[in-house]
Amino acid sequence: MEYREWWREFDDIDWRGGEPNFILNDDQYMIDVKYADGMLIDVGRDTNNIYQIIVEDSEKKGEPLCTLSFADRDKLHDKLQETIERFRE
Repeated sequence: MEYREWWREFDDIDWRGGEPNFILNDDQYMIDVKYADGMLIDVGRDTNNIYQIIVEDSEKKGEPLCTLSFADRDKLHDKLQETIERFRE
């Protein structure tokens, strides 16, 4: 696999105070965005190559606030920004 700084495509994301952690695991790109109040936005891809954005709140363990699933990789950037804006007003 060719090395590239894949996370650069997210440089213009407004994280709204969150701390993004970019992870490359088994050729799969993932992002965890942690917030001081315990909220976590988890971005990854499942075994069927479906992208998922999961929003979790530390006070509601085991019950995500939101789960978005989509197959088109080109939508990832915009869907991530929309999700951040929705939950981090």
